[in-house]
Amino acid sequence: MQKMVLVAAAWVGVWSSTAWAVEPGAGSGTTAPATTAAASQPQSGGAPAGVEEAVQEAAKLPPGSRQLFKAFEEALAEWVKKSPAEAFEWASKQEKVDRRRHYVPLVAVRLWVKQDVQGALDYVTKTPGHRGLGEFASSWAGQDPAAAAAWAAKQPKETWRAVISAVGESWAGRDPKAAGEWVLKLPPEQGCYAYYLTASVWTWSDPAAAAAWVGKLPEVDARSDAAAVVANNWRRKSPGDAEKIKEWVKGFNMPDAKKEQILKQLEKTPEKK
Repeated sequence: MQKMVLVAAAWVGVWSSTAWAVEPGAGSGTTAPATTAAASQPQSGGAPAGVEEAVQEAAKLPPGSRQLFKAFEEALAEWVKKSPAEAFEWASKQEKVDRRRHYVPLVAVRLWVKQDVQGALDYVTKTPGHRGLGEFASSWAGQDPAAAAAWAAKQPKETWRAVISAVGESWAGRDPKAAGEWVLKLPPEQGCYAYYLTASVWTWSDPAAAAAWVGKLPEVDARSDAAAVVANNWRRKSPGDAEKIKEWVKGFNMPDAKKEQILKQLEKTPEKK
């Protein structure tokens, strides 16, 4: 069941009021260009003068780096402040223009949530299945995780995949223990959408705690998938723990075939540089 969210775990980004926190070491040594853009009147059907150019330059920065997110933020800040819905709709189309702009809609909605949570909520919920729901949930959880979690748990079933996983991932970046406690209290049919990403993020800060937490997950397939990401991230974070990780996998409560699969994958897991 959790395989549907594996792709989303390729990055870890958590919003704070002052910076973007990403996997340690991402984009180090790169200086962001000056990309602040004045939000003048939008060009025909597009962004205000200067925004497109600023986003284009920002997209050249290392993927997932602090510099990248900061540059996107500077490029969009004035436009989001003046016309948040217009800015977000433009931002939501940018990955189709250039895959390097993948994070532009996330940056836009987080700026919007920072200035007007209710306005952003009203906008993304006015249309069922709006693609901004996940970005909104992640952004709100970065500022008020308890409120975002309470909201996410009440959403329609068809939105759980987007909102439950986003809240779990974002909250785990701020307070993994609290995020883990929330996820375990959810009914399994909801919590399963957050198991993998919560475990993935938690492992980077405290792999032993994340390993203990995944052992409490109620559903065997989801538990096995979460154990796999803990093992692989733990191996990347702490290569010296390789034998310890193998012993943990061997003793973990999951099918033997899954254990063998994880152990083979560990042999291929690169060490974090």
